[in-house]
Amino acid sequence: MKNFRRALTIMLCLTLGVLVVACGNDDNKGGGGADKTEYNITAEESAYYTVSLSAAKAVKDTLIEINLTDIADNIEIVAVEYNGKSCQKTAEGKYTFTMPAENVTITVKTRVLEAVTEDGIAKFDDKNLTTVAKGGTFNAPSIIDKNMWCFDIVFDTHYMTILKSEITSSDNNVVPADAIEVIKVEEDDSTIIAGAKVIIDTAKINVGTAWLTMYFKNGNISGAANEGTLLIPVTIVEYGELQLPAMNETVILDLTSISPYEGQQFTVRIADYDYVDGSCNFQREDYVLTCANGELTVTFDYTAGHDYWIRISYGAEDNYQTTLTVKDGYTSAGGELKGGWLRFEKPDVSLELDVEEQA
Repeated sequence: MKNFRRALTIMLCLTLGVLVVACGNDDNKGGGGADKTEYNITAEESAYYTVSLSAAKAVKDTLIEINLTDIADNIEIVAVEYNGKSCQKTAEGKYTFTMPAENVTITVKTRVLEAVTEDGIAKFDDKNLTTVAKGGTFNAPSIIDKNMWCFDIVFDTHYMTILKSEITSSDNNVVPADAIEVIKVEEDDSTIIAGAKVIIDTAKINVGTAWLTMYFKNGNISGAANEGTLLIPVTIVEYGELQLPAMNETVILDLTSISPYEGQQFTVRIADYDYVDGSCNFQREDYVLTCANGELTVTFDYTAGHDYWIRISYGAEDNYQTTLTVKDGYTSAGGELKGGWLRFEKPDVSLELDVEEQA
C-alpha cells in the first residue's frame, strides 16, 4: 500500500510539472503565440534628403511610416523600398510598409534632374522668368490680368491648328495641378499655332521648388517627331522677395540750354516700363535735385534688359505736364536713350543727355 501511494505521488508530480511547462510564457510570444521579437529598422543616409522613421524597432505586422524631408531641389524621389520591396506612398506624400519578421533596411531611389529647355518641336523662351513671386504677375496675356505668371513656348513644326499638351508638377504642394493652364498662341490673322503660354495662377502656389514637365504635340500630325517634352525647374518666393539682376548706372542731364537753371530745384522721375510685379526692384523713383554747374546727376539700379523712361520737371514734384524734354542720346560705353526708351548694356555706364524746353 505504501508503495502504491508513493507511485501515485510521483505520477501527480510529473503531471503537474508537464502542465507547468506547457502553460509557461515564452519571453518572445504573446497570447496565442504572437511573435513579440523586435526587429531593427535602418535607413541609408544621404546628403540630398533626410529620412525620418516612425520607429527604429518594431515587431512583425507593425505599420511603419517613412517621411522624406529636406529633399534637394534637383532630386526626384523615384521609389522607397524596404529590403528590396516597394513601400506604399500615401496621399500626404509619405511612405509606409508592414514590418516583416526580420531586420529592415530602407533604400531610397532617386534621379538627378536637369533642365530641358528645348526638345522636339518645343522651345522654352529665353526671356521667361523661372523664379516666381507668389501673388505676382509676369508676361500676362493682357495688362489687366493679375496673379498670372506666364512662360512662353515657341514651336518649330509644320502646319498645326490642333495643340495637345499636358503639364505636370513634381510637387503639388508648391505648384498644384489646378494652378496650371495652357493657352495656344496663333500667328497674326491666322489659325496656325506658333506657340503657347503656360500660365501659373500665383494665387494658388506656395513657396518652394517644383519641376514642371511640359509635353506638347502637333495634333495635326502623328509620330514622335512632332512632339516635345520640356523639364523646367520653378522656384516660388514670397511677394517682394524676387531679386532680378541689376546694374548700377548714371544719367547726367545737361540743363545749359534752359535759363535760368543754376541753383534751381528739379524732379527727375525714372520708371521701369518692364517692371515685374512681385520683385523687389524699383518700379519708379523720383529724385529731387538742385542744379549745379548746369547739370543734374542721377545714379540708380537698372534692371538688366528692361526698358525705362525718364522725365524731368521743375520743382520738388513730378509733373506729367512738364514743359521739359530729355533728348535722345548715346554712349559707346553701352547706354542710350532712343525713342524715349532708356537702356543700358553694361554696368557702371555714365550717359549724358541734353534737356530742352518744349517748343
